[in-house]
Formats: sequence, structure tokens, C-alpha cells
Amino acid sequence: MEFFLRDTTENDIDLIYDINKSSYKEAVMNKHGQWNEEEKRQYYKEKFYKHTYYIIEIGNKTAGLAGLSIKDDHIYLSDIKILPEWQGKGLGTQILKDVEKKFSKTKLPLRLDVLKTNQRAIALYEKLGFSKYDKNEYYFFYQKNNLV
Repeated sequence: MEFFLRDTTENDIDLIYDINKSSYKEAVMNKHGQWNEEEKRQYYKEKFYKHTYYIIEIGNKTAGLAGLSIKDDHIYLSDIKILPEWQGKGLGTQILKDVEKKFSKTKLPLRLDVLKTNQRAIALYEKLGFSKYDKNEYYFFYQKNNLV
């Protein structure tokens, strides 16, 4: 499946929120029991300015988003959200491999976090060679060294 990562602008903040809501609300509700529209909209607006976001497009359709930050000692994949209709088709795997390839020359590890309740994503990350290096009340933190 061919995809394109489109750069985002401030005009995409509502779209970023909508993608997060469509792909992540159920997981948040399962863990926290609520999804406050106003708080979440503000949270994702603030988050937009902390990371570089890309809209994942297949053809002329939006399939999800990816967020990245380059730190001094690692690459942080802040978000990978696939819309429900595109989930289970290998798109997440393709994006992770693409990110690995893009940053392999940096020699920096790739890090990400995942809700402890998101067993599907955890299985994917472990299958792709990510190792758990920390956790908190809600999240596991994963890292992959030696990107290819």
C-alpha cells in the first residue's frame, strides 16, 4: 500500500484532533473513563506545536497521522494514529519501517509510548524489534536501537 506523509500547517489542527478522536477515543475511554472534548481539543492544539506532524494520505484519502520529534539522544515518535477503516492493513508497520529507514543514519534510537491497554500496538512494536525500557501508570515506553 503506497502512502504519502503530508506536512501539516496550523490549518490542520482540527483535522489532527479529528484523527486522534476517531482512532484513539475508545482507548482513552477504556483507560480513563472519559473524553472531555474541550480539554482534548486544547491538548492536541498544544501538542501540535511540540512535534512535527504529518498527515498520512493514501490516494486522496486521509488515513491517519504521524508525529515526530528529534531529540539530542533519540527520535521520538510522539504519535502514530491510523483511522479505523485503515487499521489492520499493514499501514502502521509500513510507517514504522519508513521512519526507521529515514533516521537510520542518525544512529539514534527510536522511542515511542503506548497505552498499557493497547495490546494490538504493543504486539506490533514488539514484533518489529522494539524493547520496553520503562513504564508509568498508563503507558509503556519502547525503544529500538540500530535502526535499519
